[in-house]
Amino acid sequence: MFAHWAGKLTVVALEIPGFGFSRASHPDALSYAGTVAAVVHALRSLGLGRMIVSGPCTLAYVAIGVAAAMPGSTIGVIASQATDVPGERQWIYRAVDPDGWLREPMIGQMAWAQPRVREHLAIDGWYPAAAGKGADIRQWQKTARWAHACGCGNALASQIQEWFGEETSAAVPVVQCPGVILFGQGDRTHRRSDPQGLRRYLPHAEVRLLPLAGHFPDLEDPAAFRRAVSDLLAMAEDQRL
Repeated sequence: MFAHWAGKLTVVALEIPGFGFSRASHPDALSYAGTVAAVVHALRSLGLGRMIVSGPCTLAYVAIGVAAAMPGSTIGVIASQATDVPGERQWIYRAVDPDGWLREPMIGQMAWAQPRVREHLAIDGWYPAAAGKGADIRQWQKTARWAHACGCGNALASQIQEWFGEETSAAVPVVQCPGVILFGQGDRTHRRSDPQGLRRYLPHAEVRLLPLAGHFPDLEDPAAFRRAVSDLLAMAEDQRL
């Protein structure tokens, strides 16, 4: 993506607090509202001007929250591989945490803090289960193992508890900006999820089903992602004319 738009658009990649090498300095940063606030602060500090905000999986909700917080700067939203929050909770219970231990405060954090557990479930198990059949996951796994070996964060248990608990659901806002929802139909973990679910928060978004892509539409079908960007840019240009 960086190479494709070099010299044409500014591309910024952010990791949310508690994941990758973005450390959460306060517990509130792991909540949905705190995560959105941290991302908004980072984006405003960069002075980017008008932008398209994108997020896959649970970061789809962050992208929507950013659009709500920065309406004057947001051209549109590209959200991928998620559904509405109640549906996402059921997906987590069914596909991510079927035994329920990640949902348990302290127990989930202590179990997920064990490197062998994370590597076995998140790297060895997740990519084959979620990627489309034709995806070559080896490079993704190699990158994940490198990050894992370097001590990256992965606050999955805290995110599940803070964002998708029965009493702590993320309060995702409704935004009226243009949007594109990408949904990989090759994702076996999301077979029972509603691809239209995110339209609950993005009522003006177009849903684009990707037959061959799995859980990672921007990686598995980069051409579809690039088309979404181009279409939102063209739509914004038409509105300015």
